[in-house]
Amino acid sequence: MDLSQAYYLVTENVRRTITLKEKDVFVQDDLQGLSDGDSVRWGMLTRADIKVMDNQAVLCQDGKQLYATALQPDNASFVVLQHQEIR
Repeated sequence: MDLSQAYYLVTENVRRTITLKEKDVFVQDDLQGLSDGDSVRWGMLTRADIKVMDNQAVLCQDGKQLYATALQPDNASFVVLQHQEIR
């Protein structure tokens, strides 16, 4: 899907591809027009407990687990930021 209009102030072209393969979901964002040194941030809100290990995160809630892995770039990592209570 083309997300370019949502990000027109910071990049030229943004496309998101979502692929399902067995029990895995792959979300790929392709961004064109970034300058060298630009950072890209992706986020989500959750009530789950989160454990982070560099480019991997495990979200645990109600006895279920969701595993997330940032595949690229090589130095990608997850960071947990505190937020106000989700209502």
